[in-house]
Amino acid sequence: VLMDLDLGPKDDRALILDRKTHIIEAATKDKTHRLAKLTDGRTIENDVPPDVLVSCACSLAGIDGKIDPKRITGKQVYQSEILKQLKVGKDIEKSLRRKLDKKVELARLVVEKLKEDGNTSVPSYIADIVEFIKRSRNI
Repeated sequence: VLMDLDLGPKDDRALILDRKTHIIEAATKDKTHRLAKLTDGRTIENDVPPDVLVSCACSLAGIDGKIDPKRITGKQVYQSEILKQLKVGKDIEKSLRRKLDKKVELARLVVEKLKEDGNTSVPSYIADIVEFIKRSRNI
């Protein structure tokens, strides 16, 4: 199980929801068959380099490069941080949010961009997930 942290970079980790803590504790009791991790950032998208996230999100939503990656901080969900920079009307914002919510398509674009750029860095929890899969398959 990979769960979004749902906290901003300066939020107290004690604010992690009880249900997430419970899932992690339950998984810890059976490390052979279970693994539960939290993203490093607010959401998994915040664990992608901001310039890559912005480039791919803008491509997905058809936004001309008006977004400053330095303003994607994880204090809010990435969609809100992108839309806040655009200053568009409610109807256009609603349409853009629907496009930005296509997370599977965004993930595909991000993976392609990372490969294209030769970027092999991954979030810290990926190594744990890979190890768990190898262990579960006796690799």
